[in-house]
This record gives sequence, C-alpha cells and structure tokens, in this order.
Amino acid sequence: MHLHELDLNLLPVLQALLDKGSVSRAADALGLTQSAVSHALRRLREYFNDPLFVRSGGRFVPTPKATELAPHVAHIMERLHADLVPGAAFDASQTRRTFVLNMTDMAELVFLPRFLPEFRERAPGASLRVVRLMPADIAHALEQRRVDLAISSLPLTREGLFQQQLIEHPLVCMVASRRKGIKDGRITLDAYQAASHIGIKPFGGEDDIFEWALQSHGGPKRRFLLSTPGFMTLPMLIAGSDLVATVPAHMAEVFAHWSGVRCVQPPLDLPALPLRQTWHPRFQNDPGNQWVRHLFHEIFCA
Repeated sequence: MHLHELDLNLLPVLQALLDKGSVSRAADALGLTQSAVSHALRRLREYFNDPLFVRSGGRFVPTPKATELAPHVAHIMERLHADLVPGAAFDASQTRRTFVLNMTDMAELVFLPRFLPEFRERAPGASLRVVRLMPADIAHALEQRRVDLAISSLPLTREGLFQQQLIEHPLVCMVASRRKGIKDGRITLDAYQAASHIGIKPFGGEDDIFEWALQSHGGPKRRFLLSTPGFMTLPMLIAGSDLVATVPAHMAEVFAHWSGVRCVQPPLDLPALPLRQTWHPRFQNDPGNQWVRHLFHEIFCA
C-alpha cells in the first residue's frame, strides 16, 4: 500500500460505514446512493486488502482491520473538519476520538475515578487510552501526538512544554491501623526513624520519588526494607506490619476503606507535591486537546 494510491474521498464513506453499520444507512447519512457506497467499499477493500465488513448473523460487522482503522479515521476526519471547514469547532458529543493519557498508577488512582464518568457523559463516542512511558520518552511522545496529555507529579523539564497545575498532594504516612508511635495523629520522629519503610521507585530509579521532600526539610534518612515501582500493593503490605510508606494524601485516601491501614501526618511538615497536566505547544490550539485539558481543569480545579 502507498498513500498516494488512497483516494481520501473514501474516508468519509469508511467512517459512515463504521458509524452506521450498514450500506443503506451510510448512504443516507452521506446523501449518496447505495450503489455509490458499495463501489467505494469495494475500492477500500482493494486498497487495504481486507474485507473490512462481513455479514454475521444478519449483521454487518467490521473486521479486526476495520476496528483497528476506526479511531484513526475518526481522528483524521475530525482534524479535517476542524482545520478546513470555516467556523467548525470540536464537538465532544459527536467525536469518536481516542485520547491518550500518560499516567502513573498514582495519577490513575487519583484522577480516573472522578474523570471517567464526566468524560463518558460529555463525549459518549470517545474513548481513553492510558499509557505509562519512561519520563525521558514523554516529551517526544507529546510532540509526535502519540500522547495527548501527561498527568504526573514528576517534573518534565524539557524546555517549551506547557504545564498546568491541577492539584497539590500533601504527603502523609500510611501505617497499620494499630501501629504504635502515633501521637495526636502524627507519627513521632523517633518512631519514623526506627521504622522499616517502603520506598516508591518507579522506572528503575535509585531514590524514593519523595525523598527530596524529606531532605529539603532536613528530614531523617530512612531504612528501606522494600522498594516497589508502584502504589497498588501498599495496603496489603502495611496492614498488620510495622512498615511505613510516605505517600501523597490524595492517593492514600483511595485506600481509606482498607480496614488494616490508616493515614497519619509525617513527623515533619513537608512540602506538597504539585500534580500537573503537560502538553506540547504544537497542540496548544488543537480543539480536542483544548477540550480534554479544560475538562481536567474543570473537574479538579473548580
């Protein structure tokens, strides 16, 4: 296949067939005859060397190839409409775009349970895909539009990226419910220094990702019994043990229902972590990117 061999006039037909699920309904939506749509489908099948749609149980169903093409076709048509049609605007209620978010598991825990219902209600035909890239790869992925937004407390230092703070994470200590050494809702400095700690070291890092917060305030050095790349197992590891994990409060609240753990204040007042959304300036004015950014800001900054 070569791009110059593809008649771009066929893409609206493919999108209509994907949306409507039949030749007749696609023809009605496009204002074409069924014969014209059938002819266009034949040309699409020849180009992609795939049936694209088959009859199954009386239904007109897409093949895996057509399903694979669907989000790309929708995105192309949306961009053409927004960029080339005068006065056109992004319509969340009609879009079939797949938005790609780079998130840590912490960001997923904090954001997705609140974000997904609003996203689904306002853009019922759209979808989300969450990826987890190495920090060094995120800027290039944003530039190449393989990722729409990066949501993280980890700073992305590449010059030129646009960032917006959404919330701040105070740091708290997750401990077993009956742990000793807690006074007035705060773990004592002696208990903290004597404890065995769980360190969070994503992406193969050498240091716990929150160590800088302790050291910037003259905090004690910790003895790490265990290091793990994520947060998901913390409640199971801490319940009934003497282990301590220093984590963001918003994430710890997700585990508040876990009967074996509780959250207490650290022995020192530590700086809060800003959690940001980051995007590339190439897509500052992209209507879809603007919409999803504004939705994040509306939900978490209102």
